Amino acid sequence: MMPPWQTLKGSVLYLKPDEALQLCRSLRFRGAYLYYAAAEIQDERVGAAATIKYQMTTGIVKQQAIAETQTCSLISAELKAILYALEHARDTLRKKAHVYVATMSREALSAIEKGHKVGYGREVVLKIADAVLEMESVGHRVTAFLVPYDKDICGVTEAKEAATSAIDNGSDLTAAPAERVRELSGVLRLVKAERNKGLHTNEDDVYVKYYT
Repeated sequence: MMPPWQTLKGSVLYLKPDEALQLCRSLRFRGAYLYYAAAEIQDERVGAAATIKYQMTTGIVKQQAIAETQTCSLISAELKAILYALEHARDTLRKKAHVYVATMSREALSAIEKGHKVGYGREVVLKIADAVLEMESVGHRVTAFLVPYDKDICGVTEAKEAATSAIDNGSDLTAAPAERVRELSGVLRLVKAERNKGLHTNEDDVYVKYYT
């Protein structure tokens, strides 16, 4: 378990779009393990997926339909996708390696940096932290970095398609009802806090739908 005073800032990397593109192109031939994490929303359902590229190997490591948009924010789904990648690396890698996880979500990376201080999605963030610390304890290195969605990166496209496919195939939602309630409560608390500060928050931005 990550101590309250510890952060993962050293494992998070923000790059300029061209730098991120170049990194993605070079990693496959440097003996590093590169994962892509993505989440998608379609027909009021949220899906997440992680794919891997290692040298000439590529494939989906996990894809799931998580929940409906009323009870799951896109940020939380992005965090789930990152967790899928890290859990796969933790459970399968036997020799020391540098593991990279590429995500299009700046908000997800920010949440990982905050650790215990994150406002919502905390349960997934702490699972991510535990996976990173466990991997580092046996000699792996972990870097989660930001990639642009509009640079025609093959891995980005494949991860997004995998997340969409998880929704399209009619799979049952994997998030337990209690987890969906916690997620919705966290989002609503964030909306209320922003309103109390006098800031404008659009409910659509956090993927919460209200019914009357």
